[in-house]
Amino acid sequence: MAEKNRTRQPNGASSIYLGKDGKWHGRVTVGVRDDGKPDRRHNERKTKAQVTKAVP
Repeated sequence: MAEKNRTRQPNGASSIYLGKDGKWHGRVTVGVRDDGKPDRRHNERKTKAQVTKAVP
């Protein structure tokens, strides 16, 4: 059953936020590196729509 007032993205989803520099940033976990740390990729664009399209 879905909650109406969800405050965060579900597990595995990308994180999209407006940075202090005025650009939108998107981070997504694509796997695990050899040293065991999560492999997180970063994209930065001018608009939220562009970031949403760039990160899955």
